[in-house]
Amino acid sequence: MRKKGLNSRTSKETEAMLLELGRQEKERLENLNKRIAEQWKKNRDLQSEIFAMLRELILVQSLDDKISQQVLRQVMIWEEARKKGREIVRAESERAGESQEQLRDSLRLLDQIYQQAGVVCAEMPAPGER
Repeated sequence: MRKKGLNSRTSKETEAMLLELGRQEKERLENLNKRIAEQWKKNRDLQSEIFAMLRELILVQSLDDKISQQVLRQVMIWEEARKKGREIVRAESERAGESQEQLRDSLRLLDQIYQQAGVVCAEMPAPGER
């Protein structure tokens, strides 16, 4: 009988230990699942941020391209206006019978106006010159 009582006690202790191990394992797995779920959420949040940044980058590049095109068009318009202005100054100078020096002074003044407006570089000659 004594042996049966010992076996019964050992069996209950084993069962209790197995239940405790099962509970601990279940708790460990629940914690692991919780950490995995948190990591997934962080990954989704990071992915959303990355996609938002990519959308912003694409928008900025698109705007940059549009601005560059507009600036180029504007520079071309200003350069054409400068060229026409120089032609007008030459024609007026010829009509007025001004000397070459007076013509150069008038052209230099016109170029200074464009340079102050930031339209042309000081070294940039008008088209067809030099």
